[in-house]
Amino acid sequence: MVEIDDKLEDWNALASAHKWHSLLVGNGASINIWPDFGYASLYSNAKPSLKPEQRAVFEELSTTNFETILEAAHHAEVVGRALGDRTEKISELSQQVKAALFGSVEKSHLPWGALDDLKCTAIAKILDSYDMVFTTNYDLCMYWAHMGASGGEQLNLIDFFWGDGNTFPSGTTLSDARGRTPILYLHGALHLWRDQWGQIGKFKYAPGKNLLDLDKNFSADSQREPLFISEGTYVAKFRSIWKSPYLRFCIETMAADQGNVVVFGHSLSKQDEHIASALTNGSRKRIAVSLRSDQESGLILKKKAYFLDLLEGHCVHFFDATSHPLGAPSLKVSKEHWHGAMAWAHKQQPGGTSA
Repeated sequence: MVEIDDKLEDWNALASAHKWHSLLVGNGASINIWPDFGYASLYSNAKPSLKPEQRAVFEELSTTNFETILEAAHHAEVVGRALGDRTEKISELSQQVKAALFGSVEKSHLPWGALDDLKCTAIAKILDSYDMVFTTNYDLCMYWAHMGASGGEQLNLIDFFWGDGNTFPSGTTLSDARGRTPILYLHGALHLWRDQWGQIGKFKYAPGKNLLDLDKNFSADSQREPLFISEGTYVAKFRSIWKSPYLRFCIETMAADQGNVVVFGHSLSKQDEHIASALTNGSRKRIAVSLRSDQESGLILKKKAYFLDLLEGHCVHFFDATSHPLGAPSLKVSKEHWHGAMAWAHKQQPGGTSA
């Protein structure tokens, strides 16, 4: 039996000692940039769109985690059907909670421009240092970093949306990357869409266009809907993923990857067992997992035990998230600084209050 302690390795030492092929990015990376991506903020922004009985479910389960609610609704629906009860209201609750989550990610999102060129370039360089990048995040931070990067270094990041109308071409294989670093959105994202014919594409950045204007991107008369996987169980998530050619390509690529993997800011919770299964598929590899060093010792021990059990058969390292470039304090966008900068800029505009 492996003895577990509360010590965390320094990322720089791990990076020097071993070659790390792939990176799996979770919500912790986005929270480091913009704290409003945390569950509490997402729920706070979603509350106005939820009915009282839906808010009561969150309160009864003492959680702000949307996936916990969706999992509970899934089990309630299974039990209801088995007992011959009507489950329409439960299904309605699930759909409305999913819609509230999608809308809340938009409301909670940092504004375009808050992630300046320096931060974009820093994040893009981190991503480009790996051979492959996977993420379950819905937000636009990685896409903005990819598109907003500048400077002298040549970055080779791709997302495979190079078909007509920025679509994912049928028949795409990993070899089409041709030495570039793919960024694969395992659960979809705010800028990705699917249509009734099964095409998958992205809304592309363009001057004067706000990718966060989801009411326009997904209007009532639009033939596109968000590519957004938010089911409450890993089985339901995997079922939805398998229906999408692009998402199936992403999860199959992860399952086929036999290189050492860095897991940053991802809890690999029970709702994401399909991700853990793909991650651990194949031969023994090294897996480096980030944990926050500011947590209580007992919580670090508990999380280590969870990951060691989940990733059994592989060589698991635990490192301090703040020692990794994605956990650097310099990437954080201060809301106070951002709002202050916008107020100053407004005053400089014609018609502003400043002379």
